[in-house]
Amino acid sequence: MVVFKLTMDEYQKSANTYDSYGDALLAKGDSIAALKKFKQSFEVDSTLTSSKNKAVQLEAILYLK
Repeated sequence: MVVFKLTMDEYQKSANTYDSYGDALLAKGDSIAALKKFKQSFEVDSTLTSSKNKAVQLEAILYLK
């Protein structure tokens, strides 16, 4: 997790860093924080539709509960 945080700080314009951190947060069980990172990833690079898809799917799961 620390490596992802350092990478995000160093490469703030890289959408992949936010997406990867979101995946790590999701694996850890922190769905809310993961959702924020997936959205942030898509904001940095709107061509990274996988991040948007993850955010949409996660929102559907979170808000159906």
